[in-house]
Amino acid sequence: MKNKTVLITAGPTREFIDPVRFISNLSSGKLGYKIAEKFLSFGFKVILINGPVSLKPPKGVKVYNVVSASEMFAKVKKFFPKSDIFISTAAVCDYKPVKISKQKIKKSKENFILKLTPTIDILKYCGKNRRKGQILVGFSLETDRKNALKYAFKKLKEKNLDFVVVNFKETFDSDYIKPTIIFSSCKVVKYKKLSKENFALELVNIIKNYGKKN
Repeated sequence: MKNKTVLITAGPTREFIDPVRFISNLSSGKLGYKIAEKFLSFGFKVILINGPVSLKPPKGVKVYNVVSASEMFAKVKKFFPKSDIFISTAAVCDYKPVKISKQKIKKSKENFILKLTPTIDILKYCGKNRRKGQILVGFSLETDRKNALKYAFKKLKEKNLDFVVVNFKETFDSDYIKPTIIFSSCKVVKYKKLSKENFALELVNIIKNYGKKN
């Protein structure tokens, strides 16, 4: 796995409604940054594409800052063909406004209807355009614990991933994660609560061993 390039997305994206308001989520980017740091410490070349975060960029990691899903997609599309491993930790907005107001939308007594349209599915694009030997890792953040594994398994298959990491909303802006990994072989591995740094190390080891087998 020496001299391999890891492409990582991290943090949220923002889809603007007007010049001062946007749709986003609670992702802090902490997990993606920990993963980037850990891969770098093992000698991998790391490219990190992140949405708006308040984190200090890891030394030695090439960081590209983006805001919207379309901007993140443009960067991923550029670097994906050159990468050996793609880890999609970013919480990309699934929808964006159909129209963006050029001026701040003023409050009125009438209901305001915001029309949304789907954003580009970055991970699905990568799954369709991967080359032989590339490793793709997705993350599935869920709120429905009863059906979480079912949703994640569907994501794994539809987006042609090697494995998907299931986690829950308490992961947002936390230093900890309680993940479950579903592999393309249908193997399921559940973890106890881990620090994001320790999980990053676990992920590096999984991918190193996975790369040797494939």
